[in-house]
Amino acid sequence: MMAETFDDPSKVCILSGRFPRSEFLHPWNHYAYARRHGYTYISCDWPTAATNRYMTKFMYLKHYINHFDYVFWIDDDAFFIDHSKSLDAFIPKGDRLASFCKSPANKKIFTYLSSGQFLIRGGKRSEDFIDAILETSLDQVKTWWSEDLGMFTGGDQDAIVYLVHENDKYYDCIELFNYMQFNSRLADLNETPNDVFLLHFTGPRETKIAHAKTAAKILKSGPSLVPEHLEKELLGGRGMRSILNAMRTELWLPEPKKRKSKPFKRLKNLLGRAS
Repeated sequence: MMAETFDDPSKVCILSGRFPRSEFLHPWNHYAYARRHGYTYISCDWPTAATNRYMTKFMYLKHYINHFDYVFWIDDDAFFIDHSKSLDAFIPKGDRLASFCKSPANKKIFTYLSSGQFLIRGGKRSEDFIDAILETSLDQVKTWWSEDLGMFTGGDQDAIVYLVHENDKYYDCIELFNYMQFNSRLADLNETPNDVFLLHFTGPRETKIAHAKTAAKILKSGPSLVPEHLEKELLGGRGMRSILNAMRTELWLPEPKKRKSKPFKRLKNLLGRAS
């Protein structure tokens, strides 16, 4: 049986964003990946009036779910590392609506699934699923929650877990993948860098930034975590430092390469001082 592929890559949307706007250079990374495969890329940063910040992504998703065959949501603190790999392998089988990753196996604290990245079909069924997530009472979910489901996060993940367990309409509507498929962490990049397709930074802001800096060193890349030659191509010859200054982005930059001084130039300077 041949693996399923997208009929029209342009009808696959890579969707990301955050409000307020993220300080990560995720749009550069996400766009570079989308362009490689012919996907459409959209980045959102507008307010949605969401009272729970975790629900913002689903309000963004509602705007686009009926305009594409598939939408791949990716958090602003997640980056594509292996740009050669497509999303075809994550198409949910049969009539399932979406594909999510499980929680990392190397963490003491786990969640039933991670909604930081997921592939969801376009259309009315998915729109209804999104509405159900937004309308689910998290107070009710917290009362229903049990320890075997992992940590209660107080967000969209919990609503999704509740729906796929308690609502007959959404039972067995999602497919769960091993976390290494598209939810790897910094430890995985350190241990098996060639196996990392998508890298997700989690935790407090300071931890995320520290991990992103470490990842950039490992990958020998800039803050967008795309190869240097590709980053230069995306910038069209404009200087990275000037662009980040204009954006008022307090992100790190690769250490400038030290120029080797030429012996003749040093001698010329010495002779100049002697005269």
